[in-house]
Amino acid sequence: MEFNRKSVEQIKQDILGKLRNAFGVELEEATSDQIYQVLAMLIREEIMARRSASRGIRKSTGSKKVYYLSAEFLIGRALHNNMVNLVNEKNYLQAIEELGLDRNIIFECEPEPGLGNGGLGRLAACFLDSLTTLKLPAMGCSIRYEFGLFRQRLIDGYQVEVPDNWLDEGNVWEIPRPHDKVEVHFGGRITPYEENGRMKFLHEDYQTVEALPYDIPCIGYDNTMVNMLRVWSARSPKRIDMASFNSGEYVKAMAERELAEVISKILYPNDDSYQGKELRLKQQYFFSSASVQYAVNDFMKVHGTNWKIFPDKVAIHINDTHPAVAIPELMRILMDEHDVSWEQASDICCTTFALRPYAAPHLHDPAGDEPPSLRKAVGDLSRSVGAHRSHGDPFLQ
Repeated sequence: MEFNRKSVEQIKQDILGKLRNAFGVELEEATSDQIYQVLAMLIREEIMARRSASRGIRKSTGSKKVYYLSAEFLIGRALHNNMVNLVNEKNYLQAIEELGLDRNIIFECEPEPGLGNGGLGRLAACFLDSLTTLKLPAMGCSIRYEFGLFRQRLIDGYQVEVPDNWLDEGNVWEIPRPHDKVEVHFGGRITPYEENGRMKFLHEDYQTVEALPYDIPCIGYDNTMVNMLRVWSARSPKRIDMASFNSGEYVKAMAERELAEVISKILYPNDDSYQGKELRLKQQYFFSSASVQYAVNDFMKVHGTNWKIFPDKVAIHINDTHPAVAIPELMRILMDEHDVSWEQASDICCTTFALRPYAAPHLHDPAGDEPPSLRKAVGDLSRSVGAHRSHGDPFLQ
């Protein structure tokens, strides 16, 4: 499907019309932030029109889809980049100039997304951009961090770290997908039982955290392909404890909500303490579980429970070791929720997953063993999510 590039005059009229419809202001009254928001809305509308077309083609052809799991995506600002990928940068910039606006001021209004920090995140963003430009169906998967790593300020001659609250004014590029939310379970206990001669496991008394997805569109250069970066936000299903609130215990009334939502608060929380290590592991399991659940659900919508073709339709690529827990999580989902045998689930995982190692030496001491505190945190969390269970496999006994 071909899409015509907007002319300069059309872009100008769209900007003026969107200012009236979205903010109720004329150009002379509009703030720089309002103009940025309007430009982003217009470009997002163009991108989503292409998304509808490319999604229909993928569904009709039954193409294989790549899920790229990474703890971070350093995607950078989207406004100018999307103008370039639409191959209409010249007309957009000319329209901005003819309206008497300063492009640099408008571009600076866009906050830097706090979803990544360094080379690992930039690599993930480039992978997603390249997959989209090559017209390969893909989805990036990560966490919707409320705060990025940190911002640096100089106060009285000293460098000070302050929160990077990049979502303070919302994110015009993201699309909430509440219908795709899933549950991730922590803690509780595992009770084994037999059913029809087969050992099964019941997970009880767990803490439920809802994973609410937000999609950020990624458009390929000079084509109609649009993939999504899906970032998961942690939310407690119990928003407030009314009994505690009505009795005056206001902090307790919000405690469960805060404990759940801390999972998606900060990119790379300090892990010097045991609690910090545990939080990082919870983050890793949270987005890995949510992403794998979505991949399985999306497969089943089209192919049902034909698990033999799962590796032909789904590829899960884990970026470094952070999402490695996605492998046993897919095993758990297939065996515990869909009655797939250990042998078949293992074969599916072996042909579905791919790992791109980044740098692992920092996880090990000179003797080649993990630090005891990290090993303890891994063991505790694994037991709490039910990963350490024997299904008759010697590696888990």
